[in-house]
Amino acid sequence: MDFRIYIEDPYMDGEVHFLVNYPRDEYIYRVLCFPACNRRDLIVERTLELIKEGFIYLLETGQVIHGVRVLGKGYSSIIVVAYHTRHGLGVLKIRRTDSRRDDLSREAEAMMRASGSGVTPRLYMYSRDYLFRELVNPVTCRSLEALLTDLFRTGDMDRVKQVIYEVLVALNRLDSIRIDHTELNRPGNHVFICPDGMKIIDWESARRSVKPSNLSSFISYLLYRFRYRSELISRLGLEREKILRLLRRYKAEYSLEALGEIIDSMHLV
Repeated sequence: MDFRIYIEDPYMDGEVHFLVNYPRDEYIYRVLCFPACNRRDLIVERTLELIKEGFIYLLETGQVIHGVRVLGKGYSSIIVVAYHTRHGLGVLKIRRTDSRRDDLSREAEAMMRASGSGVTPRLYMYSRDYLFRELVNPVTCRSLEALLTDLFRTGDMDRVKQVIYEVLVALNRLDSIRIDHTELNRPGNHVFICPDGMKIIDWESARRSVKPSNLSSFISYLLYRFRYRSELISRLGLEREKILRLLRRYKAEYSLEALGEIIDSMHLV
């Protein structure tokens, strides 16, 4: 019998694939051996490990990538929704069979180090071959890029300023603990705005740094790559050179005073 789960967002509707059915379930095989493998023992090993650790099923949902429906893929992992006996639905990142990384623990460790900033989803558990974290709710959370684009289309500049202000404050917290996400110059689907604050995902390239550039990378995106950068600069009366000068000072100290000067220069309050 097939089982399906229906969620308010149709993007998250999907068929349930119970892990105990792995010998005859092509979806489980495709996901746990993505993008390909010829080792039957690998699928058995990975499936039994997940079952032993309390995972019940994978949810076939998201977008079709290389013929399999998943949440997404990275250079080192394939990303799906899974159900765990204790944690419920969450995001399961599984190490790809062609990954150049030996394990996923580096990403998990980066998330744990960054957790004090409040911008990471909850990390539930991890091993060499998988990482299981909180699911950023697709119904209540919006990607930052999509949200800003919609706000510019509707002309809601008060909300634009509020969102940018909240992001800068959150990124200052991340900078202050000296963790660099490294990919926020193109936030794309890395940054989400949720009712309980901002969440950043995909930490596989994150690193410790004495000179993190999370806030400066995001401002660079706003000034040079954001689709509505010209409108942003015009509507807020931004002076690029002044902001860049203040960013250089900010990166020398990461202080709240330096952050405040940047916020004032962008006329966010």
